[in-house]
Amino acid sequence: MKKKILSILLTLCMVLTLMPAMPVRVSADDHTDHCICGASHTIVGDHNAEKKPSNEEKSWTAWNTDNSLPTTAGYYYLTTDVTLSSSWSPANGTVLCLNGHTITGPGDAEGAEGAEGGFIKVNPTYTFTLTDCQENEGKIEITNDKTCIYSRGTFNMYGGSIEHTNSATGTGVWVRTDKTFNMYGGKITNNSLCGVCNFGTFHMYGGKITGNSAADKGGGVNNFERFYMSGGSITQNTA
Repeated sequence: MKKKILSILLTLCMVLTLMPAMPVRVSADDHTDHCICGASHTIVGDHNAEKKPSNEEKSWTAWNTDNSLPTTAGYYYLTTDVTLSSSWSPANGTVLCLNGHTITGPGDAEGAEGAEGGFIKVNPTYTFTLTDCQENEGKIEITNDKTCIYSRGTFNMYGGSIEHTNSATGTGVWVRTDKTFNMYGGKITNNSLCGVCNFGTFHMYGGKITGNSAADKGGGVNNFERFYMSGGSITQNTA
């Protein structure tokens, strides 16, 4: 009897070793407190924990809903993919960790100044920060022909990917006049009305702007005002 059980166990072990490895999605309980720049602190651009104690590890709150996003300020991480039916305007000071998940939905109708609505709208004087602590990068993906991130305030990007679905066209990040976009990491890709349209101040310290296009000009960055690049890469964009 013992030999029979041992034989079954050995057979099961052999079968398991032959099975292909399956990708593992990080669960809510596996998310640990981390710096806003990602899983491990990285000094990039003006992001320096030694100079700015506020950049040290934060306590994050799990966001478990799959059809909405937070309406009050705080440090949040996703535990599931989120599908929205309309645009989202984060509260001032919101920091969101994608945690390897995807936010999908449509943007609002364009306004007189172009892309006035967008999918994620940063209101005037507000600050919104996007990050991701997972190697399998999460993303914000817009499903219609509008702007993915429309900022009339300050937008900080440390991680994640900003893009359009294959059937949609539009701008990845639109920075309004006198507003600020700080890109420390992450990726802006697959946008077909330019990756970044900048009418304000764009500091690029890291990250990638790649695989974007435009029918006219500025496939990667369509810049009208102040653009400072000290790191990162802008590659394989067409116009």
